[in-house]
Amino acid sequence: MTTTVPSPAAALTEIARLTDELRSLYRLPARTDEDDQRITDTKLRLRTLAAVPPTGHTLPKPAADLIAHAHTHGWEAYPYWTHGPGIENPFVLVHLAYLLTPAESANYRSDRWTFQYTWHSRGCAPGRMRRFGAGTVCSPGGLHNAPAPSLRTAIAVIANPVRP
Repeated sequence: MTTTVPSPAAALTEIARLTDELRSLYRLPARTDEDDQRITDTKLRLRTLAAVPPTGHTLPKPAADLIAHAHTHGWEAYPYWTHGPGIENPFVLVHLAYLLTPAESANYRSDRWTFQYTWHSRGCAPGRMRRFGAGTVCSPGGLHNAPAPSLRTAIAVIANPVRP
């Protein structure tokens, strides 16, 4: 699937349209398989548009490395850029998720891992970004939305999400 990158204004308009479409699809009283496919397609298009960095910025190297490492180990990983009119200092949220199999999750309260880390450009040189806050983690056996561990620890968890 090839995707053309629209202008920033067109991308923001398309993101707003797709977000409204997704909300209306979620509100359907009885969804069909076709509706579920439309939801999947709309989410993919939103992720594609949200992954486009603003002009003059690129994904920070630690974030890019984290996403690449997660993909290597079968995790879902994607960036969400926040930018547009009125936002002087864009930031990027990196979301990582892994769904455990029923056998893997047998000893846990939940069946998934999620990590979220944020990098922002406030107070940085043009085109530069730094990590903001600790981030959040939801682990199968722990609290939801707890402070995330260091990137080094997250990389170790991504490599082995189920501890013996």
